[in-house]
Parts: sequence; C-alpha cells; structure tokens
Amino acid sequence: MLISAGLMDLVRLCCRAGLTPADAAFIRGALGGGVSSEDSERTSIDGGDAFDRLLADEDTRDLLLDQPPLRRALLETPAAVRVSPYLYFYVLVRHALRESGVDDRAVADYVASVLVAHAPASAQPATGRRGALFYVSDLLEQMRGAGACERFHLGVRLADLALLAAGVFSDQIRYRERHRAAPGLGFYEAVGRTHYRLAGGHQLAQEFQLERVYQTLAEAFPVARRALNFFGENLVFLGGASLDGAAGGRN
Repeated sequence: MLISAGLMDLVRLCCRAGLTPADAAFIRGALGGGVSSEDSERTSIDGGDAFDRLLADEDTRDLLLDQPPLRRALLETPAAVRVSPYLYFYVLVRHALRESGVDDRAVADYVASVLVAHAPASAQPATGRRGALFYVSDLLEQMRGAGACERFHLGVRLADLALLAAGVFSDQIRYRERHRAAPGLGFYEAVGRTHYRLAGGHQLAQEFQLERVYQTLAEAFPVARRALNFFGENLVFLGGASLDGAAGGRN
C-alpha cells in the first residue's frame, strides 16, 4: 500500500468547515426550494446573503448538506466536478454511510477528509508528481522502533491508508490476491480495525477530539470501506490514478 511522504500530518476533520464560495453557489443552485419540509423553516435559502448566513451556522449547514437533492446534483450535474473535494467527498460519503447505518457526521467528515488528504497526490496524473512512496510493511517496521507519540501517528496513518486501499482500490486488491498471492481485503480490514481501535484508546486521540471517530471506524470498518467503493469506480478527484502495488506490499 502506498503513502505520499508529504502527507505526514494527522488527518483532521476539514470538509464541512472547508466549503468554498463555489461550493456555496452550487449548494444554493442545487437545493433551490427543494429542502425537506421538516427543515424548511431553518433552511430557507431565499437570497444569497441569507444563504451565506445559513451556511455559517454549523447546525443549519449540516442540515443543508444532508439534503437528497444535493447528492443528486453532485452525481448528475456535469458542473459538479468544479466544486471542491470537501463538498464532493463529504456529501457522497455522508449519504453512503447513513444508508449503511452509520449516522455520524464527524465520522463522515473524517472519512471524506482522508480522501481529501490523498487526492492531491493523484489528482493530476499528467504532472507526474506522485511523491516518495511507502509500503505498509515499511510503516509496520517504523512502528516497531517508534516512541509512543510516533506510534500513534504511524498507526493512524496506517489505518487511514488501509481504509483508502480497501475502499477505493478494492478491485485492485482482489486482482492482486488472485494473480499475485498478495494480501486480500481481510488483511486490510484487520489492519485498519486494529489500528483505529488502538488509536481510539490513545490519549492523543482525546486531545485531538478524534477518539469517538477512531472507535466508530474500528467497529464499522467494513461498512466504511464499502461506502468508498463508489470512488473506486468514479475517481473524479483522484484522477483515475492507480495504486498498483498498493494491494500486496512488495509483490
């Protein structure tokens, strides 16, 4: 499995708070008057200034992002590719997780943020800028000699990449398992669940306010990785790039 050496920082929730003016315009155009009746009183979107104020309110913003017409617009409107990855990934991940029984906005934001963190390395394949790469075995080796703080960061990164590989690149994992005797999805699920569980019990997770997110992902890893299958077939922001070698270490 591969990781860009430039992505060394811990992934934090960034999608809902990272919406751009172009995202706001797209949301307003997609929803129009189509907000669900139960939320209509809070999310009336008449007028651009009023709509901007609505998006500035976290609770109202979350209600707007949950609206089914927004998801449909992202999937059906060609202009959707011009929105930020924050909006695109969050809305689609959020709906996929909710449909699978994981109704937690923070978890959806985190999973989407993992996608955002890795999109730049492959969003522009024509540039050839892929960065230095690490395999899973390298991360595991680093963890053996690492201190407590470094082990936490390496473990979270390992879990994030296991989720990314098993979700977005599951077909490649299956292919390499069949033809190269490489580790299968079960291996990545075990790695991801183990290291999210360990991270969720670490003091640093509490400091970063991510303990509940890690704990939930440890329990719901198979659900979360299946929620990412869509992106394996529609790599809009990942640029259709392959992680050949990601599913199977050094094989």
